[in-house]
Amino acid sequence: MPSQTGQTELKFPVIAGFQIKEQIGGGGFSTVYRAANSMLDIVAACKVVPLSPETTKHERKELNKEIQVHSSLKHINILDFINAAIVEPDGKTPWVPGVYMLLEIAAAPDVGIDEEMAHLYFNQLVAGINYIHGQGIVHRDLKPENLPLDVTGQIKISDFGLCSVFRYKNQTRNLTEQCGSLPYVAPELVYAPAQAYQAEPVDIWVIHLYDTQSYLDWCLCLDTPWDQPTEDSPEYARFLSGRILHEDPWNRIPQDAMCKYLDE
Repeated sequence: MPSQTGQTELKFPVIAGFQIKEQIGGGGFSTVYRAANSMLDIVAACKVVPLSPETTKHERKELNKEIQVHSSLKHINILDFINAAIVEPDGKTPWVPGVYMLLEIAAAPDVGIDEEMAHLYFNQLVAGINYIHGQGIVHRDLKPENLPLDVTGQIKISDFGLCSVFRYKNQTRNLTEQCGSLPYVAPELVYAPAQAYQAEPVDIWVIHLYDTQSYLDWCLCLDTPWDQPTEDSPEYARFLSGRILHEDPWNRIPQDAMCKYLDE
């Protein structure tokens, strides 16, 4: 279809029988669309990362890593990776250049979940992360928008764009890359790459935050009370000292629950 400039308008390709429809989400580097397979009468999500002649080798390497890692992970609490395709920005096809990742469709949980549901989601998150770590992978970008629910109400860990392999053939390495999303990053990530860090505690830090917040009905719904976990944040300093537990809404945690938590 010609555009007003006389050039042919690029279209989305069909990926494994799925036609890309309307936009349903996205972030700084990608856009997520609903995709439908009319023959099978099913829908999926398609994450599209644009490619251009300016896309660097490092960026391509990271995208390939995301595809390889995510497609290898099979667990009830990991978002299913269905298929992938790459359209090169060489002008030889009528398709929009990009990396296309076809994924299981999921949605954000409702705000205001009760304590029972918060604990259910927490246990599912722990199960998913335990599996990922068992494969020698660390996620490094756990946050509410990367923890959607499927149609049955299962947590689905998604978006492995910042993941890393920390163990291969029984050899474990420390990491140095600074990445993640404020305010969820672990403190050691703030000081990378000057200081190397162990991989698994980076994800466990975020799990700890959700465990604490589940008593406040905050699990998977609200931000942490600090912008970044450093001494420059007065909120984080109050958290470390315990003073924040006397402030609203943290002081709503039941006393018996707090005693049990501190004993552990």
